[in-house]
Amino acid sequence: MKCIHFIFFLSLVLFFTESCSKKKTEDTKFDCTLENYSYNSDIKPIINSRCSINGCHNSGSPNGDYTTYLGVKTKVDNGSLRERVVTKKDMPSGSPLSAEDIAKFECWITSGSKEN
Repeated sequence: MKCIHFIFFLSLVLFFTESCSKKKTEDTKFDCTLENYSYNSDIKPIINSRCSINGCHNSGSPNGDYTTYLGVKTKVDNGSLRERVVTKKDMPSGSPLSAEDIAKFECWITSGSKEN
């Protein structure tokens, strides 16, 4: 009987250990030759609806102000925007962006993250 309890306990421990471990993010490759993404048409609408909202990356936020191009560009230049949105995919908080939106960010950043 003790053996059954031990096996059950060990199974629970293994289950919780596996379910709580962080999955390693894979490097996703995007074909940026097919599209030319624009800050004003493609990136800014995503940022306005998902990032520069109250409590996140709004004006005066210690996490960075995404209400202006300059605020976004600062995070692009220091690598943190790509790291969080494209590589880790843990932003925006709560629910990550769709694969299509992540591709837009990656291609826009790769092409020089111009304000166009």
